[in-house]
Amino acid sequence: MLSFNTTLVNKLKLRNAQTFWCLKLYYNDESAFIGVSDTHRVDGSDIYYGLVTDWGNTNQSIDYFEFSSSISNVTVKMVNTHNTFQGGRFSDQLSSKNFGNRKWELFQCVHGLTYDTSANLIGTGMIAGDIGYNRNEIMLTLLDFTTYYHKELPKTVIDSSTYPNAPEKNLGKPIPMTYGYFHERTGA
Repeated sequence: MLSFNTTLVNKLKLRNAQTFWCLKLYYNDESAFIGVSDTHRVDGSDIYYGLVTDWGNTNQSIDYFEFSSSISNVTVKMVNTHNTFQGGRFSDQLSSKNFGNRKWELFQCVHGLTYDTSANLIGTGMIAGDIGYNRNEIMLTLLDFTTYYHKELPKTVIDSSTYPNAPEKNLGKPIPMTYGYFHERTGA
């Protein structure tokens, strides 16, 4: 469940509030990003280039009979024509900046407030490595990893009443657990 700060909530309650999204696309070691939006926007020293033509739809699937699922994702389309981004195409950035498997952040914004505060964050995740583009547009698939946050792993701790023979140094510590696909080792 999203919870915005009071200032943003009050702005959103106004009838004339014009909201918009700003997207940060991190690259290389994730110490820098390129900001994009549907209109050119400046927020302090941050520039959000007006390249987004379609924010896409959130897609998620599960197939009970095939035991398969896909995490939530959205495909964002941006302008990729000549001279639309720093004297060239956005896809020209792919030769020097690695966006694949890097972080993205989406912010719900309103004029008059700082865009990229944690209170305005509405989505985060990883940019898929299969970036598609042509002469006119570039398509980025954004994988949503917000379901991984705020999840508590089940934790059973070792106590002396349940495990009377446990070493003293292990008391109060969690019992190790493993997740994933495992099978019996054969041929050993």
